[in-house]
Amino acid sequence: MDVKATYLNTNLKEELYIEVLPSFEIPEGHVPKLKKGMYSTKQGSHIWYEDMWGTLLELRYTHIEADHTIFIHPLDGIPNIITLYVDDIGLISESLECILQDKEALRKFYQMTDLGKMGWILGIRITWDCEKGTLTLSQEKFIKEILKHHRMSNSCPISTPALPNKCLIKLTSPKVDAKSYQHALGSLMYPMLGTRPDLGYTIVALSHHAANPSPNH
Repeated sequence: MDVKATYLNTNLKEELYIEVLPSFEIPEGHVPKLKKGMYSTKQGSHIWYEDMWGTLLELRYTHIEADHTIFIHPLDGIPNIITLYVDDIGLISESLECILQDKEALRKFYQMTDLGKMGWILGIRITWDCEKGTLTLSQEKFIKEILKHHRMSNSCPISTPALPNKCLIKLTSPKVDAKSYQHALGSLMYPMLGTRPDLGYTIVALSHHAANPSPNH
Protein backbone atom coordinates (compact mmCIF):
# COMPACT_ATOMS: atom_id res chain seq x y z
CA MET A 1 0.00 0.00 0.00
CA ASP A 2 1.22 3.49 -0.87
CA VAL A 3 0.00 6.53 1.10
CA LYS A 4 -0.68 9.60 -1.04
CA ALA A 5 0.82 12.95 0.03
CA THR A 6 2.10 11.28 3.17
CA TYR A 7 3.31 14.20 5.29
CA LEU A 8 0.38 16.41 4.30
CA ASN A 9 -1.86 14.11 6.34
CA THR A 10 -0.43 15.62 9.52
CA ASN A 11 -0.64 18.99 11.26
CA LEU A 12 2.46 20.63 12.71
CA LYS A 13 2.55 21.26 16.45
CA GLU A 14 5.50 23.67 16.35
CA GLU A 15 5.63 27.10 14.78
CA LEU A 16 7.66 26.69 11.61
CA TYR A 17 8.26 29.48 9.09
CA ILE A 18 9.78 29.07 5.64
CA GLU A 19 11.49 31.12 2.96
CA VAL A 20 9.83 30.88 -0.46
CA LEU A 21 11.00 31.51 -4.00
CA PRO A 22 11.00 35.12 -5.27
CA SER A 23 8.25 34.23 -7.78
CA PHE A 24 5.76 33.92 -4.89
CA GLU A 25 4.07 37.19 -4.02
CA ILE A 26 4.14 37.62 -0.25
CA PRO A 27 2.72 40.82 1.29
CA GLU A 28 5.36 43.01 2.87
CA GLY A 29 5.88 42.24 6.54
CA HIS A 30 4.51 38.70 6.21
CA VAL A 31 6.30 35.33 6.43
CA PRO A 32 4.79 32.00 5.28
CA LYS A 33 3.98 29.62 8.13
CA LEU A 34 3.77 25.87 7.66
CA LYS A 35 0.62 24.16 8.88
CA LYS A 36 1.27 20.70 7.46
CA GLY A 37 4.25 18.41 7.60
CA MET A 38 6.67 18.56 4.67
CA TYR A 39 9.47 16.40 3.33
CA SER A 40 13.02 17.48 4.29
CA THR A 41 11.82 18.79 7.67
CA LYS A 42 12.64 17.01 10.92
CA GLN A 43 9.14 17.63 12.21
CA GLY A 44 7.48 16.16 9.10
CA SER A 45 8.75 12.61 9.49
CA HIS A 46 8.26 12.65 13.26
CA ILE A 47 4.63 13.75 13.29
CA TRP A 48 3.81 11.41 10.37
CA TYR A 49 5.08 8.45 12.39
CA GLU A 50 3.12 9.62 15.43
CA ASP A 51 -0.03 9.94 13.33
CA MET A 52 0.35 6.49 11.77
CA TRP A 53 1.23 4.99 15.15
CA GLY A 54 -1.98 6.40 16.60
CA THR A 55 -3.98 5.00 13.67
CA LEU A 56 -2.51 1.51 14.09
CA LEU A 57 -3.18 1.63 17.82
CA GLU A 58 -6.85 2.21 17.00
CA LEU A 59 -6.67 -0.92 14.85
CA ARG A 60 -5.18 -2.73 17.90
CA TYR A 61 -1.68 -3.01 16.48
CA THR A 62 1.41 -2.46 18.65
CA HIS A 63 4.99 -2.03 17.49
CA ILE A 64 7.63 -4.57 18.47
CA GLU A 65 10.49 -3.41 20.69
CA ALA A 66 13.20 -4.53 18.25
CA ASP A 67 11.88 -2.31 15.43
CA HIS A 68 9.29 0.43 15.90
CA THR A 69 8.32 0.32 12.21
CA ILE A 70 6.95 -3.22 12.55
CA PHE A 71 3.49 -3.55 14.08
CA ILE A 72 1.79 -6.77 15.12
CA HIS A 73 -1.76 -7.76 16.06
CA PRO A 74 -2.34 -11.41 17.02
CA LEU A 75 -5.90 -12.38 16.08
CA ASP A 76 -7.22 -15.85 16.89
CA GLY A 77 -3.66 -17.12 17.08
CA ILE A 78 -2.77 -15.65 13.66
CA PRO A 79 -0.03 -12.96 13.77
CA ASN A 80 -1.06 -10.08 11.53
CA ILE A 81 1.91 -7.84 10.71
CA ILE A 82 2.13 -4.33 9.25
CA THR A 83 5.46 -2.85 8.15
CA LEU A 84 5.95 0.88 7.69
CA TYR A 85 8.61 2.71 5.67
CA VAL A 86 7.66 6.37 5.20
CA ASP A 87 4.73 6.08 2.75
CA ASP A 88 5.09 2.36 1.95
CA ILE A 89 3.00 -0.05 4.00
CA GLY A 90 3.25 -3.83 3.86
CA LEU A 91 0.55 -6.13 5.25
CA ILE A 92 1.38 -9.74 6.14
CA SER A 93 -1.00 -12.41 7.41
CA GLU A 94 -1.95 -16.02 6.87
CA SER A 95 -5.52 -14.78 6.40
CA LEU A 96 -6.32 -12.89 3.18
CA GLU A 97 -9.56 -11.73 4.81
CA CYS A 98 -7.59 -10.00 7.59
CA ILE A 99 -5.40 -8.22 5.04
CA LEU A 100 -8.44 -6.97 3.12
CA GLN A 101 -10.08 -5.79 6.34
CA ASP A 102 -6.96 -3.87 7.37
CA LYS A 103 -6.71 -2.26 3.93
CA GLU A 104 -10.26 -0.99 4.18
CA ALA A 105 -9.68 0.24 7.73
CA LEU A 106 -6.56 2.20 6.69
CA ARG A 107 -8.42 3.78 3.75
CA LYS A 108 -10.75 5.41 6.27
CA PHE A 109 -7.80 7.43 7.56
CA TYR A 110 -5.67 8.03 4.44
CA GLN A 111 -5.89 8.14 0.67
CA MET A 112 -4.00 5.06 -0.45
CA THR A 113 -3.05 3.16 -3.59
CA ASP A 114 -3.17 -0.62 -3.50
CA LEU A 115 0.00 -1.85 -5.21
CA GLY A 116 -1.05 -5.51 -4.98
CA LYS A 117 1.20 -8.37 -4.02
CA MET A 118 4.57 -7.22 -2.75
CA GLY A 119 7.32 -7.92 -5.28
CA TRP A 120 9.96 -5.32 -4.38
CA ILE A 121 10.70 -3.39 -1.20
CA LEU A 122 13.70 -1.10 -0.58
CA GLY A 123 15.62 -2.65 -3.47
CA ILE A 124 14.96 -6.21 -2.27
CA ARG A 125 13.19 -8.57 -4.65
CA ILE A 126 10.60 -10.89 -3.13
CA THR A 127 9.85 -14.17 -4.90
CA TRP A 128 6.86 -16.23 -3.81
CA ASP A 129 6.39 -19.97 -4.33
CA CYS A 130 2.96 -20.83 -2.98
CA GLU A 131 3.25 -24.52 -3.91
CA LYS A 132 6.44 -24.97 -1.89
CA GLY A 133 5.37 -22.46 0.75
CA THR A 134 8.58 -20.45 0.42
CA LEU A 135 9.48 -16.78 0.18
CA THR A 136 12.88 -15.74 -1.20
CA LEU A 137 14.62 -12.39 -0.75
CA SER A 138 17.27 -11.26 -3.24
CA GLN A 139 19.40 -8.15 -3.80
CA GLU A 140 20.98 -9.42 -7.00
CA LYS A 141 20.03 -6.30 -8.98
CA PHE A 142 21.49 -3.99 -6.32
CA ILE A 143 24.72 -5.99 -6.07
CA LYS A 144 25.17 -6.00 -9.88
CA GLU A 145 24.76 -2.21 -9.87
CA ILE A 146 27.51 -1.94 -7.23
CA LEU A 147 29.83 -4.11 -9.34
CA LYS A 148 29.08 -2.05 -12.45
CA HIS A 149 29.67 1.23 -10.62
CA HIS A 150 33.08 0.06 -9.42
CA ARG A 151 33.95 -1.56 -12.79
CA MET A 152 33.98 -5.08 -11.40
CA SER A 153 31.18 -6.63 -13.46
CA ASN A 154 33.63 -9.02 -15.14
CA SER A 155 35.21 -10.19 -11.89
CA CYS A 156 35.49 -13.97 -11.45
CA PRO A 157 33.00 -15.19 -8.80
CA ILE A 158 34.00 -17.63 -6.04
CA SER A 159 31.87 -19.83 -3.80
CA THR A 160 32.85 -18.03 -0.58
CA PRO A 161 32.84 -14.29 0.32
CA ALA A 162 36.62 -14.35 0.90
CA LEU A 163 39.67 -16.42 0.06
CA PRO A 164 40.54 -18.90 2.85
CA ASN A 165 43.82 -18.37 4.73
CA LYS A 166 44.37 -15.07 2.94
CA CYS A 167 46.57 -12.71 4.97
CA LEU A 168 46.21 -9.02 4.09
CA ILE A 169 49.22 -6.82 4.76
CA LYS A 170 48.54 -3.53 6.52
CA LEU A 171 50.12 -0.60 4.68
CA THR A 172 51.28 2.79 5.92
CA SER A 173 50.07 4.67 2.82
CA PRO A 174 47.29 4.03 0.27
CA LYS A 175 48.12 2.42 -3.09
CA VAL A 176 44.64 3.07 -4.53
CA ASP A 177 42.06 5.82 -4.02
CA ALA A 178 40.95 5.50 -0.39
CA LYS A 179 37.62 7.26 -0.88
CA SER A 180 36.62 4.93 -3.71
CA TYR A 181 37.62 1.93 -1.60
CA GLN A 182 35.60 3.19 1.38
CA HIS A 183 32.60 3.86 -0.87
CA ALA A 184 32.74 0.30 -2.20
CA LEU A 185 32.83 -1.12 1.34
CA GLY A 186 29.96 1.12 2.41
CA SER A 187 27.89 -0.02 -0.57
CA LEU A 188 28.20 -3.61 0.63
CA MET A 189 26.82 -2.78 4.07
CA TYR A 190 23.21 -2.74 2.84
CA PRO A 191 23.29 -6.24 1.28
CA MET A 192 25.09 -7.49 4.40
CA LEU A 193 22.28 -6.19 6.64
CA GLY A 194 19.55 -7.28 4.23
CA THR A 195 20.14 -10.62 2.54
CA ARG A 196 23.88 -11.41 2.71
CA PRO A 197 24.97 -11.73 6.35
CA ASP A 198 27.81 -13.97 5.10
CA LEU A 199 29.57 -10.81 3.90
CA GLY A 200 29.95 -9.57 7.47
CA TYR A 201 33.37 -11.05 8.27
CA THR A 202 34.85 -9.98 4.93
CA ILE A 203 33.62 -6.39 5.26
CA VAL A 204 35.00 -6.11 8.81
CA ALA A 205 38.36 -7.55 7.72
CA LEU A 206 38.63 -5.20 4.73
CA SER A 207 37.54 -2.18 6.76
CA HIS A 208 40.76 -2.49 8.79
CA HIS A 209 42.54 -1.34 5.62
CA ALA A 210 40.13 1.48 4.73
CA ALA A 211 42.68 4.23 5.42
CA ASN A 212 45.49 2.66 3.37
CA PRO A 213 44.05 0.23 0.81
CA SER A 214 45.89 -1.53 -2.01
CA PRO A 215 44.76 -3.50 -5.11
CA ASN A 216 45.00 -6.70 -3.03
CA HIS A 217 42.38 -5.35 -0.68
